[in-house]
Amino acid sequence: MRRSYLIGITIVLLVLIAMVYIPITSKPPKDTRMIVEYTHETYIAPACFEQAEKTNNISEVTLEWLEGKKYKPESACTTEYLQPQKQSIMKIIGQKLGIVNSPWN
Repeated sequence: MRRSYLIGITIVLLVLIAMVYIPITSKPPKDTRMIVEYTHETYIAPACFEQAEKTNNISEVTLEWLEGKKYKPESACTTEYLQPQKQSIMKIIGQKLGIVNSPWN
């Protein structure tokens, strides 16, 4: 009986270690904020807004709204901002729960 407890604890510890140290690739969530520039038919990541070429014809949308639309990234900054990133499973879970900030927000 004591041996089964040790095996159980070992398995739990291994799973926790894997969740903290093994990275997986995650994409930006569909609710990631983006800025649409209607005149140039481009979209801009909020982090790239100050350096972007833009007019006053803009609005805020989500990444999901952009799916299937004709808009293109305004610059390499926006393209790089939306690249998938390697993160631990624990960090991804924390982002889903709102405990940890997402790299895309």
